Formats: sequence, structure tokens, C-alpha cells
Amino acid sequence: MANTPSVRLFLFPTVLWVWGANSHGELGDAANVDTNHPITTAFFPTGTTLRKLAAGDGAPLDGSHSLAVDDDHHAWGWGLNTFGEVGNGHGGDNVFVPAQVCGTGQTSPCTQFIESVVAVSAGGFHSLALDGVGTVWGWGLNQNGQVGTQSGPTVVPVRNTPLFAQLHQQPGAPVATAIAAGANHSLALDSRGVVWGWGTNGSGELGNGTFSYPPDGAPYIAWAINFPEPVTITAIAAGGSHSLALDSTGTVWSWGSNQFGELGLSSFVDRFNTPQKLIHFPPNTRIVAIAAGASHSLAIDSARRVWAWGRNQAGQLGNQTQIDSHGPSQVLFPTNAPAAAIAAGGAHSLAIDTSGNPWAWGSNSNGQLGNPQVGVATAPIRPQFPDNTRLATVAAGHVHSLALESRSFFFGLEAVLDFELATARMKIVPQHLSNSPVTVDVRESAVKGNRTNMTVVLSDNGHHTLELTLEQEKHERKITFEVRSLRYNDGAPRSPGSNRVEYHASEGKGGLPDSIRQHLSLHSAAGTLEITAHFSAERGDTTIHVLSGSEVREFTRQGMVLIRMGTMNGLIGFSDGAETWLQPSANVRGTAL
Repeated sequence: MANTPSVRLFLFPTVLWVWGANSHGELGDAANVDTNHPITTAFFPTGTTLRKLAAGDGAPLDGSHSLAVDDDHHAWGWGLNTFGEVGNGHGGDNVFVPAQVCGTGQTSPCTQFIESVVAVSAGGFHSLALDGVGTVWGWGLNQNGQVGTQSGPTVVPVRNTPLFAQLHQQPGAPVATAIAAGANHSLALDSRGVVWGWGTNGSGELGNGTFSYPPDGAPYIAWAINFPEPVTITAIAAGGSHSLALDSTGTVWSWGSNQFGELGLSSFVDRFNTPQKLIHFPPNTRIVAIAAGASHSLAIDSARRVWAWGRNQAGQLGNQTQIDSHGPSQVLFPTNAPAAAIAAGGAHSLAIDTSGNPWAWGSNSNGQLGNPQVGVATAPIRPQFPDNTRLATVAAGHVHSLALESRSFFFGLEAVLDFELATARMKIVPQHLSNSPVTVDVRESAVKGNRTNMTVVLSDNGHHTLELTLEQEKHERKITFEVRSLRYNDGAPRSPGSNRVEYHASEGKGGLPDSIRQHLSLHSAAGTLEITAHFSAERGDTTIHVLSGSEVREFTRQGMVLIRMGTMNGLIGFSDGAETWLQPSANVRGTAL
């Protein structure tokens, strides 16, 4: 396993919420009782912070499994484990509390675990993981080669060697950047924007022009999918027996099963074995996110509207009918809430709006909508979360649902303002909870003497944006900066209040600093937050003094500690990587890891 060290730049705590079917342990709460409203589960080691979620669709066994990635890039699994899809080193027994996914070659009880995981995807009875160097791993049922190896079922991750070898034979040796697990097939996206597929192909879900395995008869061999015109794919999704892709122009492509219109081609022709372009959106519609369920599909456009097509027997299309649709229809929200995230399950759908509010529609047979007042919801309703709960990401399984509440990601995208010691300059580090890449764009920059004023915009494929206006002043080994305003998505600019960050480093032998002094301050009507830190190379530690309102603390951290400024829920905060302090107006105290 790759071993990439995890560095916490800023503490972004999350809370895992679960609801729906639980007979196989899908909710990870040590029970096997369904719940029709969201509950939290805390069966993780103390200090574990989750970042990513995935939920499988185990039809026809009426159960599924769940996956998660934590802040240290470990993978976790729980739920249905008939074929080892949880990855805890054994199969056959359901797993009712989260278990860390084992390392390759391990047997239960495992002593080594998969590391450097950046994304996971849960299929019917198999699981995929992507690590930080672009390698794809798989485990679980492998009857159709969906894990990507020649072996049978595997209860621990194995590397997809055929895909790895084929990628490294391509010009520039691209790496995998995204993964998607369907019922019995798998997809990967590489850094050139090329889609690869392996596993079952009876409905054409591999898009290779046949309804069978690749020419050499090996279903575990990954094959590059050819599109009928030059495209650069930016996102992929795998449904029960169909596949979706989104290209850089905002166009959706689909292939595979179309029995219920899940390809969105305005046709009920039962299957297509090559990628087809969706052309029946309104003019000038640009799609920014896609999701695939068992037999239906979802998309978000650049205006934040949600679209759905495919099977609709339980209202999972959200268009106030229960009639299947072979073309995109708009999901009818009761408010004009713009969507930020979507997830498609067995026969239900989930969404989060840009304010972090959850929505659900479709079947509620096992409580998967999180609202006991409905049976079938043909339009979005609100799951019964406590007031002021703000979600960052959701996952929909066969008949269960997962969500992460974040105390920082109200808007889907945050930033850390860090200090680059070697060059004495400020740098901006994107913080995000989705798998889509984040770009940092300096829109405006004005330099006057030692002072630089700039506007920086962070954005992702999901149409989240964070705009910062900043002022930086630099004098040799001293740098100061201040955040003048923040603007999320298309909202109004927010003033963070008076703030200032100052670093001063004195150079010692070999060009390394022998002393670093840091002073960071925030002032608002509610109070003052000031942090003073001093690193001494002679002592080998950093003394930190914190004044927050009327509370005063002083403590020492070993080694060189740099305090970072970050945006959190539209506020400004500071973190030393182990503890976070917010503006007094946030009324939230720092939380230790």
C-alpha cells in the first residue's frame, strides 16, 4: 500500500448521519433495526473525522453496504458482507459497526490497512477505492471481473493491475482520478479525461460496442471507452446496469441498460453499447454534476436545477408523477432552493441545497427518506433533521441513506490561507468534501510597493465558488495579510471583521529559520481572538498564547508549528493543525482532535 503522510492544515469536523434499512448493518450503529429518521452514529475511534461517503445497492438481496474515507485517508466499511465487500478480511458475516478496510494480503483480524485513500465507491456487492497516487483497488464479489482481477471474491483490497498497466502504457502515463462502481461493473476516469470500464457487459454498460466481454474474453480487463466525437470527460457515474459521463462542455453521455429510460435518450430502446449524447435538455443547459441509481439518473445544471430521468415507480424522479421518463424532467422542489449535491439510490433520491439543507424523494419503504410522515414522495421533502443541521455530502444506497454534517462546509468549499516559509509568501489551499477538482484563479492583482491586493476565486465542477479579496504585505522574512471580504457562490460579499495575520522569521544556519514569531488577530463586536506563537529552533518547540474573549491559555507544541487562517461557514478561524479557534461571534470553542 502507498504510504502518504496525512497533514491536517485545518480542523473541519464532521458528523455522520444515517437512516433507512439496517437489517444487514447498513447504518453502522451496532443494531439491525431500521430507522425512519436520521440518527448519528459514533462507532469510530475517538478523533476520527470523515470526509467521503459511499453506499451500495445490494439488490436482489435487499441489503447493501456502506463505505467512508476519514481525514487520515483510511477507508472504512460496514453492512452487507456476503462476498467481503466491507473489506474487513472475511466474508459471509454482516458487519454492524464500521471496520477499517484491510490492506492487501491481510486476513482477519487484520493488522495492516489500506492507506492514502482519496475516494471510495460502493457497487452491488463490490467496492472500489482510489489512492493518492492514482491507483485503483477493488474487493468483494468478482464473478464478472468487476473487482479488476482474475481471482474470485476477495475480502481485502487488491490492486487493479490490468488497469494500472494499461494506463502506464499510454502517452504521459496518466493516472486514475475518479472511480464509480455499478451493480456488476466498474468505471474509472484518468487524468487525460478518458473513461475505462471493466466487469459485466450484458447491457452494454462498458460502452465498447458489444454486449459481451472484451475480445480476449477477460471481463477483468479494463478497456478505454471510445466516444463518437472528441471529448474530455470530467465526471463519471455507474448505476445498476448503466453508465453516465459528463464532459468539459457540460454535456452528459450515457450507455448501457435503458429498460426504464435511465439513459435519458427520449427512447425506450432497451440498451446501448456505445456512449450516446443527451440532447433533450432545454437550450443552453450546462450540466455540472451527475449521479446514477439502480434504474434512474440525476443531474445538476449550472443554474442549480436538478434533472431526473429513468424509472419512476416510487417517485424517484421527483416530478410529481410515478411514470417512467425516457428524457430529463425537472425535479420539482417546493422552494427555489439551488442544489449543491445529489445522490441516487435504489428507488430514492437525495439532494443538498447550497444552504446545506437536505431533501429526499422517492420510496420510503424502509425509512430511507428520513421522514416517517410519508410513504412515497413524488416531489422533494425535508428529512427530519434537527434545526440548523447543515449537510455537506450525501450517499444513497439500496434502501438506506448516509450524510455528513459539517461545521464548516455550509457552502461546499472553504480555503486555508497558509504561509510558505521558504519563499515568504501567502498561499491558498482549497478545502473540499467532494471528489471534483478545485481550481484557484487569481482574477485581479494590484501591486504597490510591498503591498499586493488580490481577488482569488476557488471553484469546482459542482459550481461551488468562494471568492476572497485579500491584502498582502511583504518585507524580506516578514509577511502580513488580511481578508477583506468573502463571497460564496452568487451570494453577497461578507465582511469577516477586522483581521490580521503576521509572520516574522529570522534565518539561522543553512538558511533554516531559528525563530518564527506569529501574531494573528480577529476583532468583532462580540469579542476578540488573538493568538501569539513563537517557535525556537534552540528549544525545538512552539509556545502558543491564545486570548479568546475573556479566556486566556498558553501551551507548548513540539516542533515548528505554523498557525493557519481559514474560512469556516462564512467566518474566519485559526488552526495549528490540532485545534481550531473561531471568531467569538461564532460562539463555538476550539475542538481538539
